[in-house]
Amino acid sequence: MSIVYRPHQIEPVPPRFEEEFVRGGWRRVENIFNMRTTVVLRWLDQCDRVRLKALRDRYRRGDLSALDEVRGVSVASVVVSVEG
Repeated sequence: MSIVYRPHQIEPVPPRFEEEFVRGGWRRVENIFNMRTTVVLRWLDQCDRVRLKALRDRYRRGDLSALDEVRGVSVASVVVSVEG
């Protein structure tokens, strides 16, 4: 028997969900957003689970640019202005 969700029952993906998942994984998003496992699984599917897991793996190995990718920031597009 499958569960049918009505639109008013489906919680939207929070704005910082992807970033928080990359930073701390499953437990972090469960604790921050205080949601059931089924909801977190749905959010992961809506946000491309494979991509987020790959970014999380890179971040855990020390690649901080994974956070920039999830934020949509291109390292090449960041300009630092220094007045001297």
